[in-house]
Amino acid sequence: MRWPLPSAPYDDEILSSYLARAAFRHRLPPTVFAAQWWPDRPVWNRDLDRGEETAWLADLAGRAGLTLERVQAMTLDALRRRFGRGSGDTPLILSAGIFHRTRVRHAVQICPRCLADGEPYVRRAWRYSFVLACPSCMTLLRDACPHCEAAIVPHRSYRWRLDACHACGLDLAHRDPHPAVVPPAALDLQARLLAVLANDPGTTVGPWEGDDAFSGLRALVTVARHPDVLPALRAALGLDAAAISAGRFERMRAGNRAVILETVGHWLSDWPNRFFVAAGSAGLTQRSFRKVAQPGDLALQILRLPEGFARDRTFVPVLQDRVLKRLRRQNRAGYRRVRATRLLAATDPRR
Repeated sequence: MRWPLPSAPYDDEILSSYLARAAFRHRLPPTVFAAQWWPDRPVWNRDLDRGEETAWLADLAGRAGLTLERVQAMTLDALRRRFGRGSGDTPLILSAGIFHRTRVRHAVQICPRCLADGEPYVRRAWRYSFVLACPSCMTLLRDACPHCEAAIVPHRSYRWRLDACHACGLDLAHRDPHPAVVPPAALDLQARLLAVLANDPGTTVGPWEGDDAFSGLRALVTVARHPDVLPALRAALGLDAAAISAGRFERMRAGNRAVILETVGHWLSDWPNRFFVAAGSAGLTQRSFRKVAQPGDLALQILRLPEGFARDRTFVPVLQDRVLKRLRRQNRAGYRRVRATRLLAATDPRR
C-alpha cells in the first residue's frame, strides 16, 4: 500500500531526511509515521542511512512510489563500500552513536545557507567526516544547534521542520555573523577527496589516485590524531599548536576534525619530502604504521623509516604453570610448599 501523499527526493538527499519530510507531509511525527507503516520495526533506533537492509528498502520504495535503486541512492551503502565498511563505524562517515532513538554524537552536519534555501533537507555529503564546508556554497558546516549546542537530530523536531532544533525548537539555519574559518589545507583536501568520489580522472591526493586516497587518508589520520604525535607533526609542518580531544576520527566534533585534516593536508603536500621531515620530527617508525592500511606508495615510503622496536610482552608464568595447577588439585599441602619456594626464589634480591 502506497503513502497517501508521496513525494520525490531532492538531489543528494539522505534517506533519513526524506523519510522525515514524508512524515511531516502527512502531519505526523517521524516516529509515529514509521510505527504506522512498519509496526514491527524500530526504524529510528538505528542509523537507517547506512542502507544495510535491502528488504526494508524495497518495501519503503514500494510505499513511496520509487524504485529500489533510487532509494538505495539516498543511503550511504555505496560510499561505505568505497570507504571500507565494517560492522562498526564506517571510515570517513560520521558516527551517529544511537542509543534507542537518541543520538549521542554529532553525526549530522548542516549548511545554514542551504537549509534556509527552499524546503530544508539534509544532504548525504554532509555526513562525510572530511567535509567541513558545504560542497555547494562553501559555507562552514555546523554540527550542533547554534543556540543550545545540542546535536542535530532533524527527525525529532517537535516543530515538524528539518531546520528546527529538536531540543530548543529554534532555527538551525541561523547565520553566524562571525563564522570560523576552515583551514585552506583542509578545504583543498576536501575538494580533492570529493573529486575522487566523483571519479574525476587525474585527481590525486598525495601519492594516491582512486579509492586508495580514502584508505591512505584514513591511515594518516589514525597516526596523526595520537596525542603524542599531533603536536610534533604540527610543529614540524610550521602549524600553530592545537589540542584536540582523544577519540576516533568519525566520532569527533567538527573543530577537532579540522585540526587533523589541516595537519594531514600539509603532511601530504610535497610528497614524500614533507612526509619524512614531519615523521622524523615526531619520532615515527615503521611500527607506528603497523595497524593501518598502507596503500600504494605509502607502504614503500614507510619502509624507509626507522624500523622501531617491539616490546616483548610474552607472559611467562612464575607460579601457575601446569605442574603447579595439577598439584593444587591433588595435594593442597604440597602445592603450598612448592608455591612458597617459588615465591621466595622469585623475590630473591641476589637473582
